[in-house]
Amino acid sequence: MKKRKPVNLERLEAVRRERGLSWNRLAKTAEVRPSTLSRLQSGRVKTVNPATLRGLAEALCVPAAWLTGEQEGLAYAAEWDLTRAGPPSAEIIQWSRLMQSIENAVRRDLRQWYPEAEARQAYELWGRFVVGAFPELSSFLSWRTACLVSPVGSFHLLLPSDDSVACNWLSQLLEPWFAGRAYLNANALRGVFDVLRANPERIWGSKIRDADGLRALGEYASACERKVKQATAKRLEAELGSEP
Repeated sequence: MKKRKPVNLERLEAVRRERGLSWNRLAKTAEVRPSTLSRLQSGRVKTVNPATLRGLAEALCVPAAWLTGEQEGLAYAAEWDLTRAGPPSAEIIQWSRLMQSIENAVRRDLRQWYPEAEARQAYELWGRFVVGAFPELSSFLSWRTACLVSPVGSFHLLLPSDDSVACNWLSQLLEPWFAGRAYLNANALRGVFDVLRANPERIWGSKIRDADGLRALGEYASACERKVKQATAKRLEAELGSEP
């Protein structure tokens, strides 16, 4: 019998709220009994079996180890706000989920395009820098300072900015890619990234990181183009072979 594990209720509640799920909806999405979540919520039980934990993690798009407390922080984001104690904010959870979805999609594409060992190497050499370009693309302040000009020449007048707007937009825009129904149009994003990084108001940039992001998007575009050409050639060959 596999060992039951504890669930951190604060974390479960924080990410449930961020996802906008009722307890009943969470139970349905995670394919667990509502009574199980009711007992967790009330504190009558503190541990769950592996299947329940896996279902909750998948439904909430967070690592199972984070729900149990075995993993201290969320991927790509500091778990705790330095100014207060408590569970991670909705913005941190949202950001982590977006970046993890991007990483998963890049890794999946590389596994489709290359043998296993080459896919791992490609991710380390340039794939991870595709992920690294998205902090700029998901920064609402980056978009705002690129599209607007302060009348007195100070970008501080364009504050505050809410990155959740850009994160929501990217999450919806990229959903077919996350689901494996499309590839990333890296050439188009490379052009957008180039415009954003050239913004003179952008004082938070890094030349090395920018160069890595541009190179990685170019590598992805080239690999994707080769894959699409191969698939098109196979389809045409099959169609020609089926003709009487």
